[in-house]
Amino acid sequence: MVKKIIFFIFVFMFSICGIMSSEIKWEDEVFYQIFPRSFYDSNGDGIGDLNGIRQKIPYLKELGITTIWLNPLYLASSYHNYFADDFYKIDTEFGTMEDLIELNKELHKNNMKILLDMETHYITGDHLWYKDSYQNPKSPYGKFIKYNGENNTDPESIIWNIKELPTYDGKKIKLMTLNLYDKELLEYQKNLFAYFADPNNDGDFTDGIDGYRMDHIMDNLDDKNIFTGLLKNFWKPIVEQTKKINPNFFYLVEPADWGYGDELLTESNFDSAFAMPFRVAMVHFDKNEIVKSIKLSYSKHQKDKYQFMVIENHDAFPRFATLSNNNKEKIKLGAMLNITAPGIPCLYYGQEIGMNGKKISEEGSDGADIMLRESFEWYKTVKGYGMALWYPERYIKRSFLKDNDGISYEEEKDDPKSIFNYYKKLIWLRKNNNTLKYGDFNDLSTSNKEILAFERNYNNERIVIIINFSDKKQNTKITFKNKPVIDKKNELKDLIYDEKIKYNLFGTNFNINLTPYQSIIVKM
Repeated sequence: MVKKIIFFIFVFMFSICGIMSSEIKWEDEVFYQIFPRSFYDSNGDGIGDLNGIRQKIPYLKELGITTIWLNPLYLASSYHNYFADDFYKIDTEFGTMEDLIELNKELHKNNMKILLDMETHYITGDHLWYKDSYQNPKSPYGKFIKYNGENNTDPESIIWNIKELPTYDGKKIKLMTLNLYDKELLEYQKNLFAYFADPNNDGDFTDGIDGYRMDHIMDNLDDKNIFTGLLKNFWKPIVEQTKKINPNFFYLVEPADWGYGDELLTESNFDSAFAMPFRVAMVHFDKNEIVKSIKLSYSKHQKDKYQFMVIENHDAFPRFATLSNNNKEKIKLGAMLNITAPGIPCLYYGQEIGMNGKKISEEGSDGADIMLRESFEWYKTVKGYGMALWYPERYIKRSFLKDNDGISYEEEKDDPKSIFNYYKKLIWLRKNNNTLKYGDFNDLSTSNKEILAFERNYNNERIVIIINFSDKKQNTKITFKNKPVIDKKNELKDLIYDEKIKYNLFGTNFNINLTPYQSIIVKM
């Protein structure tokens, strides 16, 4: 009996140590951002939810996704769930903490990971801390909020001196900044971040999340000179606490200045930062700006610190399909750069089927972004089980979702030339090719200003990407430092469609014709 007990203790400790020591190579991952309210509705109330995401894990696996990032889940007064009413509670429209745990477990069973979005330096007027402490200096929560003046009557505004957020449904949400110098608040947040990493505190992380996406991180919050030195004194202790619990825990951070996040990675021990200049360059569709942004992003690579590559997300700019006027080849051009550029690639839900969307510029509320956050298009018709059409009729009338327009999973899944299958093949290539994950980046000299060409090199393998940024046919000469190596039959095939490519090779000079917005990827 004693031997059996010792054996089971050994097995348990071995399994825990295995969980603790199994190193994750984050550059292997392909991320997928989900706006939970709009992804998939599992219970028929028109609102996307956690169980809906769990039910769609097979879809995510089919696409090749390995890690999902969810926009905020915590209880909030706004539809986007930024600005918390309660950091620990899950918004009941999404489900429960038990639903999140089940999602975590199911993802981990499928060798997938999950990040949650967090913005914990602001709260709303519906938060207990404010409701108890406003005009009540004796409240134990008053020290958690940055109050100006006497008697807790003037809470500090958030970014751009905003004190109220008008909402799409006619409300006004009071917003305020927390007192990030308070030591008890720091301990609260260290415990908060640890909680979702290991909900039952047993060292088994299968029921916990794998990391956080950190929103709007600054050393000098909102450039107000009120809270400074935050990277080392506030965020770093939180990061260290969660990494002590789970050494593999991952932090993805949004640089508030929309740069490369250099100091965020070095001073706070965050793991990855958005390469925002690449995102902006893709919006401008400027070939030279794109090359410059990729080169700068690549130059900042260091061990265990990563640049995060996106061409779409839930904020600010139109979706790439909208910027591309629904030109399929132009959309595929964006996909090629998103997946093959150095760094960790991430898709925004619906990007892989060419969904459209842009801000409503004249909207004076948080509803301005709803058209960037519409229901995922599962079916060829807008209505169907699981469609998360939670927004009011006045937004439905402006919707980019249309019946039988060729933009939906149902319409694209069996079409080998669809945007969906293009992304699927690109992701498969990246996952199964170390050169695209770890390879060096070199831009190549071309004779045509409309053509971008670069190579990824790793362990004597070279993969070349050639892209036509023009809406017209183009010819170019590409000059290599070393003569390209073509197979014995002198055949060159595109790795996406397995189609032969016509070319001429003279020493180190490679000549090729490209159709409008064509992208090719080849081994040489």
